[in-house]
Amino acid sequence: MKKMSMKLSALGAMLMMAGTAFAGNNTATVTQGSLSTFDYANVYQSGLGWHDATVYQNGFGNDAYITQFGFANNADIVQDSSWGNGIATGNSAAILQGFWASFDDATIHQHGGWGNSAEINQYAGNYFWNEVASIEQVKGANSDAVINQYGLDEDATITQKDQYGSDATINQRGFNQTASIEQLGMMTWFGPGPGFGNSATINQNFWATNAQADVFQAGSWNTATVDQYAPNDVAHVTQRGNGNTATVNQYGANNVATVTQNGNGGTAIVTQY
Repeated sequence: MKKMSMKLSALGAMLMMAGTAFAGNNTATVTQGSLSTFDYANVYQSGLGWHDATVYQNGFGNDAYITQFGFANNADIVQDSSWGNGIATGNSAAILQGFWASFDDATIHQHGGWGNSAEINQYAGNYFWNEVASIEQVKGANSDAVINQYGLDEDATITQKDQYGSDATINQRGFNQTASIEQLGMMTWFGPGPGFGNSATINQNFWATNAQADVFQAGSWNTATVDQYAPNDVAHVTQRGNGNTATVNQYGANNVATVTQNGNGGTAIVTQY
């Protein structure tokens, strides 16, 4: 009888493990509102995929994390404040999508405040593809945004609007990657104004063939760097005046680089190896 009980326990454990491995189509929603402060949210979804996860935090000093495994997952983190643009300060958001990661979508939106950080990591590997990552940071300063992608046919976008002193970085490894960074600076009645020290970096390396990188910066003292380490890559950098610096390094054949600077002491360096 004891042996039978042990066998049943082992079978139950195996079934639980199998259920976890093949789990899918789950939905998780976390809402922390009414000026939440120093709150913590962590969503973990494993299995085959087709998961949806959403975290909403309203306030400052909050942390949000979403981890998903499998195919066709969607992850969304929103951090803002209903008490004014300067309140949503010191927030941190991170999304990880990996292991069989194909057709995933990840979005982080941070609205208002200073010193916010956002990071998206999508690790599809050599045989999986078609992931989309987007980070938007609006109305603030000294924020950081990072997207890391490893796979095929992936797309990354970082938009920092009404921001100054902020950094945006996209790192991609694999074929047919697309990366876009848009830093619009402080918004005025006449459109995007000075960006005051924003920095944009795009690295497309290790088999990043047929990659495209686009950087647009409006404002003052901005810096843009694009590194591409494969053939058939395209890089476009556009900077609207006031002491901007653009650096493009391309390694390989059939690459194209375009730098456009509209006035006021800009520096452009393009090196093609």
